[in-house]
Amino acid sequence: MSRARVRAGGVQVAKVSAARTAKTEKRTAARAEPDRRAALLGPGLHAAGVDARTSDGFRVRTLDGQVLDATLDAGVEDALVAECLRHGRRVLVADGASGPVVLGALQTTRTVGYERDGSLRLSGTEVGIKAEGMVRLETGQVTITLDPRGNVRMEGNKMVVDMSTLVRFLAARLELP
Repeated sequence: MSRARVRAGGVQVAKVSAARTAKTEKRTAARAEPDRRAALLGPGLHAAGVDARTSDGFRVRTLDGQVLDATLDAGVEDALVAECLRHGRRVLVADGASGPVVLGALQTTRTVGYERDGSLRLSGTEVGIKAEGMVRLETGQVTITLDPRGNVRMEGNKMVVDMSTLVRFLAARLELP
């Protein structure tokens, strides 16, 4: 280039340099915070752990270490994936139209299920039932109701208390008809 061209085009060269610097800064920022939505997983289902909740879904980490922001498929409950996050359970992820989508959870522990005769049995070292509202157990003509105010109501035709050692009632007032 001749000296005259450089001087005449000095302003233009400065503008081009500023534009190149801006592009470089954008690329550097993109490397610092990768676009976790655009990442393609490839065909099929992929197992992933749930790292965190995001504003519109969950951040997941695939088995090969890829970190992605995933939305939930229409049939997946938010509470299910939140439980996977709390307990360290894996989810299934696939590419969707707008990025990675959580399709469900991998079952790695036994679930509560029905026996062949239709009965339901729970067993464990401790079994807990917690409700925000009322807990109600019913069979035939017997009902036991626990309400959140601390009231227990048992209804039925007959009650048998069979204790070999002691029955103790602690109350400010006890009424027997």
